[in-house]
Amino acid sequence: TGSEYTHEANIYEMIELVGDRSDCLLDIYSWSASREIVDICSKLEECHTNIRFYFHVNHSELIERMKQYDYGLMLAKKNDVPRFYERPSYNYIAEADYFFATNNKHFDFLAAGVPVVARNPVKQIEYLRQYGVVVEMGVENFDIDYLKKNKEKYHQQVAEALPSLLIDSQIFRLIEFIKEVGGNG
Repeated sequence: TGSEYTHEANIYEMIELVGDRSDCLLDIYSWSASREIVDICSKLEECHTNIRFYFHVNHSELIERMKQYDYGLMLAKKNDVPRFYERPSYNYIAEADYFFATNNKHFDFLAAGVPVVARNPVKQIEYLRQYGVVVEMGVENFDIDYLKKNKEKYHQQVAEALPSLLIDSQIFRLIEFIKEVGGNG
């Protein structure tokens, strides 16, 4: 989550849900952060030993870290889009998804073998639903006990779906389509 999204990403709601549980660990990543955000995060870490913030983690290291997690969280409230990014001349929902790279983050979690807990962007969630690799939850219906109970099931579904979701599979499908449309040559 980008630093501008920190206040909009329901961080405080998540801390309320997870912060006092001894059976959960919540790691929150930010690619950049102002001094103010880092200070706020440091204070939150002092209050909650099971919540950690990370800044400036490179992508390959991030994927390796993700492999240790039970789930990848991209939680929002229903139809929630960061307000600061609303621009009348843009389709701001699509723009916000692009700006925050939510699509990429979903596939980063899956590439690490981790199921995704999210419900936005809607079209992508519809696509991932067919593979059983997404748990559709938001902040207001986030259920840690359900996730813990069904962890093995969702991890198995990710393992089974991953070959179909990886870029190599998609490239192969594109080549086959091009051959079909253009003939054998």
